[in-house]
Amino acid sequence: MRRRVAALLLGAVVASSSAQTPRTVEFQPQEGARLKAWVASELPSSAPESASVLEAPRFSFALQDAKPEDRLLVWDEISGNAHSLAVKELKSPWPLKPESFGFAAKVEVRVEYKGRPVETAQVEIDDGGREQTQLIDSSSKGIAEFWFVRLGEAKVTVRYRSEGAEADPSVHRFEVLRERKDAVPTLVCSLPNPTQVIGSEGALDANGRAGPAPAGELRVNPWGNAAAFLIALALAVAVGYGLYRWLQKNRDTVEKKLSDLGVEIPGKPEDDPAPPLDPIRPQPPPKIELADAEPTSAPSPASPPGLARLIDSSGDAFALESSKVVVGRDAGVDLMIADESSVSRRHAEIRVEGSRVFVQDLGSTNGTFVNGVRVAQEVELKPGDELLFGAAKFRFQR
Repeated sequence: MRRRVAALLLGAVVASSSAQTPRTVEFQPQEGARLKAWVASELPSSAPESASVLEAPRFSFALQDAKPEDRLLVWDEISGNAHSLAVKELKSPWPLKPESFGFAAKVEVRVEYKGRPVETAQVEIDDGGREQTQLIDSSSKGIAEFWFVRLGEAKVTVRYRSEGAEADPSVHRFEVLRERKDAVPTLVCSLPNPTQVIGSEGALDANGRAGPAPAGELRVNPWGNAAAFLIALALAVAVGYGLYRWLQKNRDTVEKKLSDLGVEIPGKPEDDPAPPLDPIRPQPPPKIELADAEPTSAPSPASPPGLARLIDSSGDAFALESSKVVVGRDAGVDLMIADESSVSRRHAEIRVEGSRVFVQDLGSTNGTFVNGVRVAQEVELKPGDELLFGAAKFRFQR
């Protein structure tokens, strides 16, 4: 009995000593790697509140307060990959190589309908090792963040409401790669059923149109405002012309009244002859035509008629003047989309061959879509086709 108690005490002392001994970690990083390390009781589900920045290829990390069952977490901010190991399994020194990293430190899931971010949804991600759940609200801009997602296949399940009821869960599968273009990969989940999106007054229908506005809200129709302005202008012209004609017919009466009031009247035309003037003919009020169809955007003045171009969601046009145009987030591409994280550095290539234009994906993380269909090989574009580079929307025109 005494031997058993002594053995337990010895083991506790050894474990305590091991936990308090600084560990030396050897890391063979890629050039320019930037590491952060911290200790936690489990894999994190959010960004660390505090972490040690490790800048040397070989460094010491003290574990005075760590328990044997705690985990040492290391995050390479350049590659975006991370590693986790139980404190009790640490060896001194601890060799840590890039291929040892088995997690993507941070993964973003963008949920959208018809290319627009949703207002609310519940997002679940299952990487085969654990499940995480995040909620999307109006402040999330359609994006849910997940931490320490295992590399390999990940299943994303989106639960949402459509037309006032719970829709069937939308399930998507992705491959989270060790070597990828973006340190923080963005997984885009497009929902099949109409739902509330950011910036709309109601849920979008199957054609991507906003539903009825909530009670008490009025929609502003810019074309209706323009028509009202033209009608008011025509009435003002008509009233002004009528007043002018009345003054011409009653000139003597008006002059007498003004003279009685002490107002000096200019001389009549016969007192100071001048070349005769053509009589003023009334101009007909402007003709107002209200068309049922929505007005189409005028072509960009910078692009001559017939020139192939891409028009973004704000109406800006990019002329396809070269035989090859590379689209991406990198500063060296032809068409740079710098403000959209779902676009890869070299996302897609557009090839112009005479009067024909083709688009091809360059192995991007979130894919290239033509009219909602993901591009697996080179596809010829037709005027009016809608393109999605990740979440960046364009329209092809000539």
